[in-house]
Amino acid sequence: MAALAGFVAVLVLALLADQLLRSLGLPPPAAQLTPELGRQALAAWLRAGCLLLGGLVARAAIARRA
Repeated sequence: MAALAGFVAVLVLALLADQLLRSLGLPPPAAQLTPELGRQALAAWLRAGCLLLGGLVARAAIARRA
């Protein structure tokens, strides 16, 4: 159950981060290559943060169960 909670947290956070980037106009359309490395790095760091938070959610779920 903790793994499922972590997975759901990562999925929701990643979707929200992508929506935030789109609303700010940072990523280009899907068919177009990203011209700047900074935009790619920002997206990668946001997704890494989502993974980190999802892992923390899973760890909290495990600690709560114990």
